[in-house]
Amino acid sequence: MRGFIRLLVEVIDFGAIEAAAPVVTALRQLPQLIGRKKIGAAEVAGELVTGSWRRLVFANPSLPDGVVDKAAYSFCILEHLHRGLRRRDIYARAGDRWGDPRRMPRSSPS
Repeated sequence: MRGFIRLLVEVIDFGAIEAAAPVVTALRQLPQLIGRKKIGAAEVAGELVTGSWRRLVFANPSLPDGVVDKAAYSFCILEHLHRGLRRRDIYARAGDRWGDPRRMPRSSPS
């Protein structure tokens, strides 16, 4: 998982509309966070951890209080990324097909 996330962040330059910008920011921080032994609750994007993810990320009984479950947090962020990509709120900046759908189309050469 760690290698996939690092590769994803290093290879693809993600852009996002304003509402999805926190997801891209959290995704870019993931490689540094999951490379450490313990992550504090204050170090993660808590506003993205909602619903059933809250219990999985913040209340793992095998971890001390205030420590985040790295695997659960990673999957939570990846789920937000997937949702944003499907809605096209998140996009690949340099992508032709998966680029910014709000950008004006290029004119074709005559």
